[in-house]
Amino acid sequence: AALVRSDPAVAAVKKGDPKKAAEDIRLARADMDKCDELAKKQKWSDMQALVDTGAVSRFESDILVVLGSDAISAQDKKDIGTIRRYGVGADVMIMLGGLKNELTVDQDDEDAAVNGAEVKKYIARSKASLDEIILILKANKV
Repeated sequence: AALVRSDPAVAAVKKGDPKKAAEDIRLARADMDKCDELAKKQKWSDMQALVDTGAVSRFESDILVVLGSDAISAQDKKDIGTIRRYGVGADVMIMLGGLKNELTVDQDDEDAAVNGAEVKKYIARSKASLDEIILILKANKV
């Protein structure tokens, strides 16, 4: 626990409710299912809005609340990790960052377009990592 708690990102988060944060993480996973549906319809601006304002947008703060609490074991904290300490939590943040980047089209470039295949890849990888985190939360009854 000392390793994770010494991470400045975790220390910076005020004590929040880990159960509420865990529920928000589950909602973020549901948001990713919605992104899948939007990708099938190529509704990129709707997906951008969901990623920017939905539970997905709060993932980093939610996972830091969980990591800063005593709701999960020290080993599970290490397994989840943060952006500074590699783990499935970092995977989610990296994949969400990639997704946001793919959805941001350069308005000045008339040939620029969203790469649907890349978007779908980021969605699938985000979902897989979120599923791992949700399993850890469930095992800890959070």
